[in-house]
Amino acid sequence: MRNDLIEKRRSEFRNKYNGLLFNSYLNAALVLIILISFLLYSALKIHLSFWLLIFLPLGFLYSDGAMYLAHRFQQHKKLKFQRMVFEMHTVWHHGMFSEEKMHIDSIRDTNMVILPFFVHGFVLAGIYLPIALIGEHLQLNIGWVLLFSVAAHSLWYEIVHTIAHLENPPIFRTLARHHKAHHNPKYMGRVNFGIATTLFDRLFRTHSTSS
Repeated sequence: MRNDLIEKRRSEFRNKYNGLLFNSYLNAALVLIILISFLLYSALKIHLSFWLLIFLPLGFLYSDGAMYLAHRFQQHKKLKFQRMVFEMHTVWHHGMFSEEKMHIDSIRDTNMVILPFFVHGFVLAGIYLPIALIGEHLQLNIGWVLLFSVAAHSLWYEIVHTIAHLENPPIFRTLARHHKAHHNPKYMGRVNFGIATTLFDRLFRTHSTSS
């Protein structure tokens, strides 16, 4: 009976929200194209040195921290100026996937998991590409390193998040369990906001293994 109720709820979410979201195949393809394009373009612009190699992991950690903060304070806080972000994440995503049934049933469901392509486009082209171009004008190569790091982290994030929503994750099982605990309605607003890593949850003491 419980499983029937969950399936009914998921069906209702699909019927209600899928029409408001982009085609799953198209969105996944565009996200992949955008992220790989920025990765390759920024990689070609980087003139590697010892110091720049240090900034690559630092840029990845910076991006991971930014995603943690966005997830914790933007996607789970119902504030007037970001109500749509809260609605899409907390209501739609968490309404569709609970710790009782985390997995996608088909690729149609990935539009409730993978971020909309225009989010990645705005972040990379609207924020970090101008920083890289300004840095290049000032003969500073670090902007391209930052752009590469953010694009790499975004790709890693989408891969890990999608795998966490498979029925039997073949890899990244620890991260999948971490994310599953976040999808418990009792705890979702308080714990496990990191998806690509658990680092910032451990750092800010929001890490939990409870599900």
